[in-house]
Amino acid sequence: WVLGSALSSNCNGMRGCACRVWVPAIVNCFRQAVRTQASTRVLCNRPRRNMSTVPNTRDSATTPTITGLNVLDDPISWESAGFSVTSGGSDSHGYPSIRLGGFTIRLLGRGSTDGGISGWSLFPHDPTLHSAMLDGIKMVPPSARFGPPLPHAERPSPAAHPNGVISVDHIVVRTGNIDSTVSAFNQIGWKPKRKTSTLRRGVTQVFFREGEVIIELVGPSTAPQPNENVKTAYLWGLTLVSADVDATHRVLSESTRPPWSAVQPGRRMTVLNGAKHDISISVAIMSPHVPMVCPPGSQQERLLEQRARQQEAELRRRKEVKSSL
Repeated sequence: WVLGSALSSNCNGMRGCACRVWVPAIVNCFRQAVRTQASTRVLCNRPRRNMSTVPNTRDSATTPTITGLNVLDDPISWESAGFSVTSGGSDSHGYPSIRLGGFTIRLLGRGSTDGGISGWSLFPHDPTLHSAMLDGIKMVPPSARFGPPLPHAERPSPAAHPNGVISVDHIVVRTGNIDSTVSAFNQIGWKPKRKTSTLRRGVTQVFFREGEVIIELVGPSTAPQPNENVKTAYLWGLTLVSADVDATHRVLSESTRPPWSAVQPGRRMTVLNGAKHDISISVAIMSPHVPMVCPPGSQQERLLEQRARQQEAELRRRKEVKSSL
């Protein structure tokens, strides 16, 4: 297709091409067509920056990034799922923790709780924020905060975790009021990079990226009614990155399903059945980011919507096959 486009639009056929030798002409036309196509397309896996956003109320130099989460689970639960849990270090104030690149999951223990993610830590610190809630999400107080992200040279190798997981892709935040939570995030300098209401029916997704970790905010597409009891934002789950998602499935064959295509082109994913490990939060695992050239603007949105429908159909098919066995 690219070569045909080049010959028709750039060369006027072989006779009209400035190059009188066929092979150099084809090569030159192909290169020009690729440059033209690349200039009009964007990477599917890169959050778009051209969406309308609310004004940023903070200086970008002080905009915090997420460096870790507090999870109310026992270390043995995550170890059984193939994660390397280290004894508490200076960044985790003595609690067992899981290092994923520059990100730390601190395991506080289940105790008498129902588990879940009890809060997140931001860096740099703002004392005016860490004693408060961010639209319902607890900010880790200064006395128990994580340190700054580790320098790349000090981070563990990708092989640190036996299950193949190497980093955090995104954190999923759920909310009953998208606009309220976006406004709260904006107050600390987080600006939306992309917003869509077409990928999941009845759901709006807003994506933020400050630092290494993407935040996926999910909520109902319809605005809450006056006097409606609306649930505030809460930390729901994690999507992690595996160097080889098929190998991760083989390691966790009893608690994951064979990987399927993700909405993002070029990526595949699976979901961890946390109940089998007594892990209380939702965990998905994806293959690494792959730079993929795709159509810009509305064409990109249609491509992602099509892939979302294909993903839903595949999962329905698997469910039907399983129920028929």
